[in-house]
Amino acid sequence: MANFNNAIKFVLAKEGGYQAHPNDTGNYNSKNELVGTNLGVSAPVLERHLGRIVTEQDMKSLTQATAKEIYRKNFWNPIQGDKIVHDSTAIAIFDWFVNAGRPAIIKAQEVVKVQTDGIVGRLTLKALNEYDPKKFFDEYQDKRVEWYRRLTDRRPTLRVFLNGWLNRISSLTNFITKKEDNGKS
Repeated sequence: MANFNNAIKFVLAKEGGYQAHPNDTGNYNSKNELVGTNLGVSAPVLERHLGRIVTEQDMKSLTQATAKEIYRKNFWNPIQGDKIVHDSTAIAIFDWFVNAGRPAIIKAQEVVKVQTDGIVGRLTLKALNEYDPKKFFDEYQDKRVEWYRRLTDRRPTLRVFLNGWLNRISSLTNFITKKEDNGKS
């Protein structure tokens, strides 16, 4: 079965610390104040977790332990990460889900040819677990690249993030390849 610790290791390494880029819509709280993102946890996600409007100080004070709790509850559990057989499949979906939300699940469903409802239910889980993991990973990464390119075509203010997103996809491929070379996948 897939391992949350492997997935969170990759995500936290890529998400980094506090940032408050004005073009990143996830950096704004529900009062439309620029409060930033920390450890990849966006202002809206932290607001849902805390049950109140967050401040810049709330964001800067976010601990890694709280971030991990948020990631497990809001991103790993909804994709049923603990029930996905292959680490490479779970990590790929988890990483994209963290970064882009529901489109990550829809694109995974497209790859395994099940209903694209954005929910990892029984049929999606079965299809993910039966699909060749290498084939899934490669097809899914291709869909991810295409999705980011189309997104930045539709929303030019996001182009500033495209190279980072593409580098993240390459880093994930390298991370998975190293795990497989070490016999851990």
